[in-house]
Amino acid sequence: MHVSMTVPTEDLTEARSIYRTLEGLGYDRAFSFEAKHDPFIPLAVAAEHTDRIQLGTALAIAFARTPMTLANAGWDLQTVTGGRFTLGLGSQIRPHIEQRFSMPWSRPVDRMRELVLGIRAIWDTWQHGTPLDFDGEFYTHTRMVPAFDPGPNPHGPPRILLGGFGPRMTAVAGEVPNPLDPPPGCAFHPRCPHADARCRREVPSLRAVDGDGEVACHAVEEGRLPARVVPVRIV
Repeated sequence: MHVSMTVPTEDLTEARSIYRTLEGLGYDRAFSFEAKHDPFIPLAVAAEHTDRIQLGTALAIAFARTPMTLANAGWDLQTVTGGRFTLGLGSQIRPHIEQRFSMPWSRPVDRMRELVLGIRAIWDTWQHGTPLDFDGEFYTHTRMVPAFDPGPNPHGPPRILLGGFGPRMTAVAGEVPNPLDPPPGCAFHPRCPHADARCRREVPSLRAVDGDGEVACHAVEEGRLPARVVPVRIV
């Protein structure tokens, strides 16, 4: 079990001491919150005054930013924290995104999914030198030159956590897990109503079904579910 705290951000000068105090009390993780102040700056300060406690945002407003700006912030904080940073993201609501941040709002579930995939594509370019070629419906990132490439992070890319309200946004959190820290078992188990303990523990093997394609699903293998209702099939 991990014990976490969302840290008050009314007084930014307390970032020098409050995270160190929480670390001394034995907390495992401390998160900043985006309200009156930027959520990233306190964590950069906290990194210099702590050694062990995990640091992250809970949450930073995703749609107020682009995948590139979030990728930069996450990458840099992963560096200065020594690998202790988690990028926590949430959508906020339409009036705030449009009227406070002057940013577009549409189909938030699809936009959030694409935003996370965009961040990971950028990080993959920096970490592994993969050509940046992310061309989505909402975000396009296809240019990365050496002057703007920070290069590999010695601690690896940070984790991403999503805050979700409602079943569809919650499903996105299960659909786009961190590829460096994936959930065990079947990739669909976080959002599959038929998942059981085996699904959460073991990756299913790809099997032929009735001469009509292939499917990887424990429930189908065990006869608990007909193949036609499985969300992903290969035909």
